[in-house]
Amino acid sequence: MFRNTVLAGLAATIAATAIAAPAHAQGVIAPVQPSMPAAPVVPPAQPSTPPGIPTVPPAQPSGPTAGATLRFENCQVARSSHGYTYATCTVVADQVPFGQSVSVGYRSNLETFKPRTRVKWGAQSGRMELPNTGLPGQTTGEPATVTGAVKLAFRDKSVTQIRHQLIVGSTGSDTAAVLQPIANTIGR
Repeated sequence: MFRNTVLAGLAATIAATAIAAPAHAQGVIAPVQPSMPAAPVVPPAQPSTPPGIPTVPPAQPSGPTAGATLRFENCQVARSSHGYTYATCTVVADQVPFGQSVSVGYRSNLETFKPRTRVKWGAQSGRMELPNTGLPGQTTGEPATVTGAVKLAFRDKSVTQIRHQLIVGSTGSDTAAVLQPIANTIGR
């Protein structure tokens, strides 16, 4: 009973205040809505990486080579006269500052071996450096585009098999942003 008396008195006070207030000072008070439970936040679906394809962590390079970018281009596949198949995969670094180098890790999905030749063969996974030590016609202090290649040899595989199965990709770089992390195999 006491509660009803207090509520009635409070309602009368509010009504008297509202009547006494000038018309231009009265604001509209929105009714209180019952709180609704928040809808669960569902993150967008993330594409899955097919098996055998290297994953590339996002690059956050800093330091003197921060403006440099890397990209894997084509892998040319051929048969050696010694009986094995090999691929030469091109890597290009743009905007490499003069006197600096960028590095990138790579990985092949196929097992490699190192033939006994004078050629420098890459392992199934490794790291390569692309230095800007001054190119013909380059002004000292100017950034340049530097090209490199990794050569991978494969036993008991035909050129066609390598063209259809080989995936070479970046495992990341801490000196440049990787723009194209997977090499294209010519003839795929």
